[in-house]
This record gives sequence, structure tokens and C-alpha cells, in this order.
Amino acid sequence: MKKKILQFAIACLKAALAVGIFVLCNILAMHILRKSGVDLDVYAGATEILSGGFSLLALILFWRIDRSLTGEYIDLRKPKASLTLCSVITALGLTGLVYIYLMAADYLSDYINSLRENLDQYRDTVNRYSQVPQKQVPLWDSIVYIVSLFTLVPVLEEFLFRGIVMGQRSSFRR
Repeated sequence: MKKKILQFAIACLKAALAVGIFVLCNILAMHILRKSGVDLDVYAGATEILSGGFSLLALILFWRIDRSLTGEYIDLRKPKASLTLCSVITALGLTGLVYIYLMAADYLSDYINSLRENLDQYRDTVNRYSQVPQKQVPLWDSIVYIVSLFTLVPVLEEFLFRGIVMGQRSSFRR
């Protein structure tokens, strides 16, 4: 029992470290671009590629180091149908939780200024052209932004969560 608890704690710490690496890489990319004088609102595509690239490289390095120490690798076997169904149901449930969270955050933003600022920043990110005129954004950056949203971001998300976070689960099966 103690061994399972220790394994669970180590898995949680590794997952938290991986998410922390992801966040730090995004912050580093934003800092580099700001120091370089790049307008993050105009060049969202370049921002997405740089932050995603940094994150992916750092997470691959983390994964390689972790796997060389533990000898565990990503389980690539086809999942059972019941597991896939449970994953879909969980994803739909989490979508509802995110919606409830955003509604609660919107309500609380009337009372907490920092939350209001973060929500406004999120809304601006979702609606990229809300403050930047479309003709000011170069066509190449819009194309890079769209391509990165449909390729780099999903690969990064899958690697982070399925490869690192969910990969920690495999140590409990033994």
C-alpha cells in the first residue's frame, strides 16, 4: 500500500513538473519576443510557433531523461473500446466543467480586478482581431498561426498529457 502511495506521489510530481516546464517555456518565449520588440498581438503566429517549439523541445528532453532513468515508455497499444468511451464521456464532462468555470470566473471578475484583466486577455486571445486591425496582421503570420493551431498545439498537448502525464499511470499497472 505504501509503495502505491509513493508511486502515486511521484507520478503527480512528474506531471506537475511537466506542466510547469510547459508554462515556463511559454513565459520564456513571450519574454524573448517582448524583449525583441515583437508586437504579440500582431504576430500571434510567430508567438505560437516559438512558444510551442520551446515547450515541445523541453518536454521531449524531460521525457527522454525521465524514461532513461525509469525505463518506462509510452504505451502505444490500441486502447479498449470501454476505455475510449470513458475518455469521451470524461472529455464531455470536462467541457461542461470548463464552461461552468468560465461562467463563475466571469461572475467573480466583477469583484476581483486581476481576474477581470485575465479574462479580458483571454477574450482578446480568442478574438485575435478585436484590437488589432486585420490589415495590420501580415498574411504569413495568419497562415503560420492557423497551421500551428492545427498541428503544433495538438501534438504538444498530446505529448504533454498522453505521453507524460497519462504515461505516469503505467507504473501502477505492474
